[in-house]
Amino acid sequence: MAGFFAATVRSPITGVVLIAEMCGSTESLVAMIIVSLIAYVVPTLLGNEPIYESLYDRLLLNKNREFVKKPSKHVLSEYLVPLDCNYINFKIKDIPFPKNAIVVSVIRNGKYIIPTDDFHIKYSDQIHVLTDVNDYPFVKEEIEELFGG
Repeated sequence: MAGFFAATVRSPITGVVLIAEMCGSTESLVAMIIVSLIAYVVPTLLGNEPIYESLYDRLLLNKNREFVKKPSKHVLSEYLVPLDCNYINFKIKDIPFPKNAIVVSVIRNGKYIIPTDDFHIKYSDQIHVLTDVNDYPFVKEEIEELFGG
């Protein structure tokens, strides 16, 4: 029973403890540990997923949802709008920000503002841009060109 639990759930220690508690004795503890370790290693080497992961993937497929196994990391950067910027008094939707960057907030006169499409950029606004860590060098370069370095 401990070996079966270790093979399907991939939790050999939990399987040994549960079965030892259910049996009420520790006479076969060493044998259960050996069997559980073998039952853990064999499906892992064969490339079988644990039961709960495969059930979860099947559930997501049935609901047509995509699951990101490796979440990306993001960078939040801040840019100051200079006096000589070409986009002062432009609506934020008319400024050609890089497509892989999101303007998440603006600080104007010490107040945080969540900008809408009709929000106008003013001199000395601090614009916070969120982007993926892999795209950050390119986004930073493009935004600095937009605001004049």
